[in-house]
Amino acid sequence: MYHQTRILFISGTTTTFAIGSAATRSGYVSRLRRAFLLRVHPDRFRAQPASVRKDQATLVQALSDRMAESDFLALTASTSLHRSESPLKPYQSHQFLVELKNGEFQKNSIQLNSSPHNILESMASSIDFTPP
Repeated sequence: MYHQTRILFISGTTTTFAIGSAATRSGYVSRLRRAFLLRVHPDRFRAQPASVRKDQATLVQALSDRMAESDFLALTASTSLHRSESPLKPYQSHQFLVELKNGEFQKNSIQLNSSPHNILESMASSIDFTPP
């Protein structure tokens, strides 16, 4: 039996990598999402002003909503999902903080109205997440 593997290329300014099977893509997206959420979760910013925690919470909710859209689901699906013809909800750019390994905070932004590939690349680069 011949098994055809689609290759997904995600490229950015610092990394270029290919993810083959849907299971590999799904696993990568899951690990990246988990790592990103751990680094930006509002609970990490208890010592920061309430406005920072609110912004972080808004980012987490918006990212969760965005990753539930049909284009993200199709990216990680093991079967061929067709993207719905309905337009995506309007998403915005979000500014957020990431705590670096040295304890300092770095300000970043992410465009949630862009493609899943761009969003994943932004998430990965903001936390120095290593591709598979």
